[in-house]
Amino acid sequence: MGMYMDSVNKYGSEFDILRNVNLKYIDNEDLRKGIENIREGNVSLTAGYDGVFGIIKAL
Repeated sequence: MGMYMDSVNKYGSEFDILRNVNLKYIDNEDLRKGIENIREGNVSLTAGYDGVFGIIKAL
């Protein structure tokens, strides 16, 4: 399984992971840092347009 499915199976939904899971329980350093950045609002946002998705960079 990939990191996504491993994380969802271990911690719950994406929303729970982003909002509620204690960062000390997240083993992957990049994932932990990305979630920490999102929680603190340290992200780069690029708006989407004309059917093109926007981009959120958390690392």
